Amino acid sequence: MTRMLAVMGLLLLAGCGEPRPVTGPSCLAIKEGRPAAAFKRLQPMPRAAAPPRVRTTAGLPDPAEVPVDVTDDNREFSLKLADNLAAGSGPYRVLALSAGGQWGAFGAGVLAGMHVAGADMAFDLVTGISTGALLAPLAFLGEFETAKALYTSIQNEDVYRERPILGLLQANSLVDTAPLRARVARIIDDGFVARIAAEGATGRILAVQAINIDAGSSVVFDLTAIALKQSMPCGVGVAPRDCIIQAVMAAAAIPVAFPPEFINGDMYVDGGLRQHAFTLRLLRTVAQRPMEVQRMLRLPPGGASSGSYRALPPLAERERPVDLTLIANSDFQIRSQCVDNGLLAVANRSAGVAVDQLALGSFYRLMSETLGRNNNTARFTYADPALTGCNFTPVTQKSMQSGVIDVFDRPYMRCLFRQACLLSAEGNVLLWRRSPDELPQSPTINVPSPQAAAPAQPSRRAPAICELSQT
Repeated sequence: MTRMLAVMGLLLLAGCGEPRPVTGPSCLAIKEGRPAAAFKRLQPMPRAAAPPRVRTTAGLPDPAEVPVDVTDDNREFSLKLADNLAAGSGPYRVLALSAGGQWGAFGAGVLAGMHVAGADMAFDLVTGISTGALLAPLAFLGEFETAKALYTSIQNEDVYRERPILGLLQANSLVDTAPLRARVARIIDDGFVARIAAEGATGRILAVQAINIDAGSSVVFDLTAIALKQSMPCGVGVAPRDCIIQAVMAAAAIPVAFPPEFINGDMYVDGGLRQHAFTLRLLRTVAQRPMEVQRMLRLPPGGASSGSYRALPPLAERERPVDLTLIANSDFQIRSQCVDNGLLAVANRSAGVAVDQLALGSFYRLMSETLGRNNNTARFTYADPALTGCNFTPVTQKSMQSGVIDVFDRPYMRCLFRQACLLSAEGNVLLWRRSPDELPQSPTINVPSPQAAAPAQPSRRAPAICELSQT
């Protein structure tokens, strides 16, 4: 606690820290009085004839005034979703992997169990935020053994290094995440990127979300488009592999704790700052309110346009239903705690409550908006301790109370993975919930609910992927 108080004192003295390495397009737009989100470079586009000069929403430039080599943050991703929802048959299958730090072990276990149970894991769209952004590429390619190894072996030192106290005077975060970046880079090699591209060529989409902290907006990085060299959000000279690593690190950059990621000069932090899981609005808005999306993307209303400003396809009568699988990497446990009367203790506790409430709101809205339209179906699961039987160890409790910014407790994560894997492989009916009203009401208490079962006990020999060595 003494060290953390010293850290807080240094943070107050640090002020602005070091200058930004590069001033990106969002900062430049802000300084020039232009809308930041409207001038975010996502990919180079060929020069084309300007579209008709049709005025759009008040205060926004008309399409002819927007350079064709810049575009709105999520424009191309929204157009791709619109195309996919207007084409094909059968439900559009979506897997959303949420934020949640060490609780990503639960998501990894659920996915591994689904795989061995014979579920179709080729989701049309896979999205991830924070720990979900680390897990999403592995889920997309069916790398369940890799996910198991990651989430059952990782410890604090594999994720971050604490900075020297004096180093915090010019730092932009409490810790350095070089160990996590090295681990991500070992997984996402050139062959991994080629496999993402191959899946993307079939129409599947892998996307992670971060926050452009300059513009204050959520930004989707379409990793399949990056792998296919159809999108270059990191700049024309950045290789797809390096850009994908940057996007994943940005999506997992916990503000203040982890360093922000600079992509093409803009500053990005953890997507969980706004939403804990997504497809929120993107699927629903593109499908349900195409005219609104046309205005958002600065498209001329009422018809096709030239160059990079094409109109959305009509969806009213041809929209495919969405089938959502949401894995909430959370146990929703806000335990009672006698909070110390100090700045750090109050800040820590307040942040924990705020994050829990944001998670609940994100999941409730995602579920309810998905189920509220067009014969959509949705289900979710979370790391209910009454179902998994897993609980924090005393070491983790002590670490949380001492002010450590994030905890990766290996025994707890191993329990989460194994129990989630067994529950999923056995098809336990209590694992999946299908109504947003089944989300727990925080704060919860760590006792079994009337509907909960005992920790998973397989009726047959456990699948090998669910088993863990003793080391």
